[in-house]
Amino acid sequence: ARLDLQTDSHHRFWQTIESDGRFRLYNQTTGSEQLTVLSNGNVGISEASPDTQLHISNADDVYITLESTDTGTAEEVAIKYQNFSTASNFWWSGLNQSADWSLAYGTSFSGSNTKMIVKTDAKFGIGTTDISHQFQLHNPSGNGSQMNFTDNTTTSTDGSGLRVGYNGTYGQVYLFENSYLRFGTN
Repeated sequence: ARLDLQTDSHHRFWQTIESDGRFRLYNQTTGSEQLTVLSNGNVGISEASPDTQLHISNADDVYITLESTDTGTAEEVAIKYQNFSTASNFWWSGLNQSADWSLAYGTSFSGSNTKMIVKTDAKFGIGTTDISHQFQLHNPSGNGSQMNFTDNTTTSTDGSGLRVGYNGTYGQVYLFENSYLRFGTN
């Protein structure tokens, strides 16, 4: 079955193809399939044979734009991810009612669920949205906040590599590898 739409300079048609059940929007003028829906539900944009649920292809750069057009409120613009292991929670990635990019985990995309944020002024925070320095690491659920650096010569377990941070009482720089700790200048 086919429905033709034509003007003086453009010719497109919607079509269901009997042999494979594919539904498509075809641009007869340019000779290209613009939208395809396979019988298994896979959708292709500029892709006649989509091999995933959404497949976008183009010879040039490919972008996806998510945009809130509300002119009075900074609405949420995000992608959320869920699988069996997240239960009723989601991972949220996007703009959480501001221009800053956030990564959150929970049942909603709220400030209290934010795990990481990148501000428009290039400040970066983990565990906090209240960033006072270029990089801020905050432990919202306990005492102390520490970073551990390891590589392929150490293990990645606690007590390996170099630890830098605050343990709830004092600051620390601790090298677990029985080697030199260097401080230097030019």
